[in-house]
Parts: sequence; structure tokens; C-alpha cells
Amino acid sequence: QADAAIHTAMEAVDLYRQTGNRYGHAQAIAILGRAERDRGHPAQARQYWLDAIAIFTELGLPQADEVAASLNALESVSDRVGRPGQIHIVGPA
Repeated sequence: QADAAIHTAMEAVDLYRQTGNRYGHAQAIAILGRAERDRGHPAQARQYWLDAIAIFTELGLPQADEVAASLNALESVSDRVGRPGQIHIVGPA
């Protein structure tokens, strides 16, 4: 199911990028992050979430905090299993 979610979200990313819909683009990227986390790919999830946080922050939207919480949880798990994260986001800058 994660593969299907990734495929659909990537199509959405392309569509939103083409139409200039930054909010939709960020939402789709955040979904990609969740799907990659669920597939056991934390590095890919982290990058998608960082990108989504940047867009949501640029747009001044509270979703940046929600995605940052997901990223913090991922980083916390990585720290506990011996793969320290490189950053700890507490919210948009």
C-alpha cells in the first residue's frame, strides 16, 4: 500500500507543481514523507518532510508544525536505535 501511496503522491506533486499550487505541493510531499517512513526509509522521509516544512513555513501555515512533529518523532527514534539525527526541529524558524 505504501508503494501505491508513493505513486499517487508523486503524481500529485507533479500536478501541483505544474499548476503552481504550493499548498497542494507541500501536502503531497508530506504524504510522501509518511509513505517513505512507513516503508522503512527514514532518510527519504526526512528530506520530504524538510521540503514540506519549508513550503508550509513560506506560506505561513500551521501544517509546518505538524510535519515538524513527525520529523522530530522520526529523529527521536533514529537517536534511540543508534542512528543519531542531524537536526531536531521544534517548529518553523
